[in-house]
Amino acid sequence: MPEEQPRRKQRTPLTAEELFYVKKIKELKEQERIIKFKQTKLYKTCNSINVVLVAVLSYCLLSIWICTYWQQATIAQVQCKHSKYNKEVKAAEITSIEIETTNALKLTILTSEFYTPPEEGQHFFIGRDFLFHKILKVKFNSNERVFWHQFTYPKLTLLIFAAGVGFFIYKMNRHLTFNGLIISVALNFIAVLYFIAF
Repeated sequence: MPEEQPRRKQRTPLTAEELFYVKKIKELKEQERIIKFKQTKLYKTCNSINVVLVAVLSYCLLSIWICTYWQQATIAQVQCKHSKYNKEVKAAEITSIEIETTNALKLTILTSEFYTPPEEGQHFFIGRDFLFHKILKVKFNSNERVFWHQFTYPKLTLLIFAAGVGFFIYKMNRHLTFNGLIISVALNFIAVLYFIAF
């Protein structure tokens, strides 16, 4: 008959006082880890870079929504893509417009509920941001609405995503860990780089 294995000693639960001290020790260790991490060159460098990136990211978001300067341009060639036919207006809806200007600038504008195609030789306005001069919007003389460039939608999506994740990381103090800090810097960098590059 096999011998019985010796049973493990029954754990005695910690008293309220012991539990308080265990938690306190964990808190002190975590505070010490944070203080040490904040003193590293990596934290100081990445945090400084992140502050600059967040400022540029905020500028990019404001550029898309509010801060835009307008330049007048003339249409040399225009091509429209149509979708469904609207019986009330008696015209097909224009979904996108490809424009080449007289100074050889090519751009694609996404539209909705737009029925009057722009004509060659017609003047229109291009909205750019002040710092990087990226085309964000277009305004036609025949319509009061502002239409966005095809790259403005993905730019805005990526910028909002990076800003949201960055806010969450800082709100939850995840930037005080290596992974959280690197993720925040990388996301902000990618979002700003995409805005500048396209």
